[in-house]
Amino acid sequence: MPATPAFAAPRDPNRRNFAEQIGKVSAALGKPLMPWQRQVLETATEVDQFGRFVYDTVLITVPRQSGKTTLVWPLMLWWAITRARSTIFYTAQTGKDARDRFRDASKLIDASPFAAVTTSRWSAGDTGLDVPLNGSVIRTFSPGLAAVHGSTPGLVVLDEIFALSETLGTALLDGAIRPAQQTLAGRSQVWMISTAGDATSTFMKRLVDEARAGTRPGVAFFEWSRPTDLDPYDPATLEAFHPAVGHTVTAADLLKIRPSSHAAWLRAFCNNWIEAADPLISLETWDELAADLTAPPPMHDIGIGYEAADAADLPSVVCAAWRTPAGDPRIALMHAAPGTAWLAPLIRRIDGMKPRGIAADDGGATRAITAALTRDEQLTITGIGARDAATGTAELLDAVSNRTLRHDGTATLRRAVAVAQLQRHGDTVRFSRQRSTGSIAALLAATAALHAYDNTEQLAPAPLAVF
Repeated sequence: MPATPAFAAPRDPNRRNFAEQIGKVSAALGKPLMPWQRQVLETATEVDQFGRFVYDTVLITVPRQSGKTTLVWPLMLWWAITRARSTIFYTAQTGKDARDRFRDASKLIDASPFAAVTTSRWSAGDTGLDVPLNGSVIRTFSPGLAAVHGSTPGLVVLDEIFALSETLGTALLDGAIRPAQQTLAGRSQVWMISTAGDATSTFMKRLVDEARAGTRPGVAFFEWSRPTDLDPYDPATLEAFHPAVGHTVTAADLLKIRPSSHAAWLRAFCNNWIEAADPLISLETWDELAADLTAPPPMHDIGIGYEAADAADLPSVVCAAWRTPAGDPRIALMHAAPGTAWLAPLIRRIDGMKPRGIAADDGGATRAITAALTRDEQLTITGIGARDAATGTAELLDAVSNRTLRHDGTATLRRAVAVAQLQRHGDTVRFSRQRSTGSIAALLAATAALHAYDNTEQLAPAPLAVF
């Protein structure tokens, strides 16, 4: 089954496109189109009744090992062969990267029927491909303002734009390429293709945000990325979103070459945007701390924490926490399910069992749940502000670092740990909903549960209850 895109510009079946022609070029190069590549080409090369391109910009973000090179080089070769006296420009992160990509492509071209009608150029300042019969040229260039000066490129391909700064990216696109193409309205395109970026990739992030919101006209936008509520290391997750899995690679292949950095894995192979370069907690460390917690202490010696989902398709979570006689923390998942409708009724039931304490982070959608429970139900719930949240964050991270923490090994907690990032609030640092690359509801609930345990006096035992 083809991987499901996170975003994809809709195809208009009434419009003509050039996917079939480009597909023949790709097959002749020994690289038949994968389903995702054909989907992109069918939409991105649509033309109107006058033969003008419907889209002047094509923006694609896919994970590493998807086949970016085997999409854009058949496109460029097709353009050069079918459009006489065309100029096509290609660049990547640096001029050297662009030449390296061309070297890979030239090997395919030299071993194909197109070797008879093309000539490669390898001089230091002029690397690319000529089509002598019709005068078309493909040129690689270093990303800079002077690159397309004096030329009228019909097609420009910018590869790995996550590496372009806001200043350079904007100047290159709006200050150099667009003006150079202005006489080719309807007959020119800019293709930008990249994996996701990080906090420094402001140029690409702006383009992606605009494309997702539909506020940038003339853009065909496509994205294949991991849904942030799925385990990034589960083969089934990779099969669901990575567009090359099942075609040129397997999930097992990708897992074998995964980088040691969790953040690098998320960005490059899951195509998720990240804020920090390094993970807070490695999953290897987290997995080592899993334990059998099926015999917890009585309810009167357990702290309860909860976190409400910020979206209907994300989980709300209730966690329990306690400490051993030696003071070592233990955290366990009590319940997790999408939405919030079930959350308040469950907290009422748990309150009736007289836990040691109940706490919740005083932010996001959780604040409204807490307000209703304390006002209408008159429950005693501790709201955790920024400073207490920072303390709880530090204590949990220290317990992981010191290997004193134990958890119940649930997938919900593991997913939250996998995507968690920090954010500074004034002079405090805490787990961040905004900066994390997925839902961290379980981690926030666990931190709140431990806070409830540590900041409430132990109560007298209550009768046992089942929930």
